[in-house]
Amino acid sequence: MNYDSNGLLVVATDIVGGVFALNMGRFAEDQGMVWYFAPDTLEWESLEMKYPYLWAKECNIETASKTVVPLSEILRMNDDFSKKFGY
Repeated sequence: MNYDSNGLLVVATDIVGGVFALNMGRFAEDQGMVWYFAPDTLEWESLEMKYPYLWAKECNIETASKTVVPLSEILRMNDDFSKKFGY
């Protein structure tokens, strides 16, 4: 993950070159929300959703602690949860 001095925290990329990032002040609207840079339009658009663990009912993203962790750790954890829940 990478914090961009322009007020974005990159949290993921996709295979076609799109970028998912938390709006940490780059855009006045939807701060703290996930934004997507679409390679087909070359524009940022708000996805109007927060990150991460949207599947967890107990997760309160406003009060949860946040820190940068290795992507391999996130993938391993999600794989473990997927197996526990039978997916």
